[in-house]
Amino acid sequence: MTTLVLNYSTSLLESIWEKLKGIGISFIVARQMSVNAECARFLVRNGEFKDYHEALYTLNQNVLKEWGLK
Repeated sequence: MTTLVLNYSTSLLESIWEKLKGIGISFIVARQMSVNAECARFLVRNGEFKDYHEALYTLNQNVLKEWGLK
């Protein structure tokens, strides 16, 4: 009986931990994409990119690739 309860609580805690990790990653990625908007403006102003949307798309794709999303 004790083993059953321990197995259940362990799996419950693991599922809660995975959800919390997902929420944390969401906050990190959202904040990085917000910063990317400022960086894209800077990169266009300095001539690294010709178009703001192209710069933003490139930066955001790099973030998604880095985190293994999409």
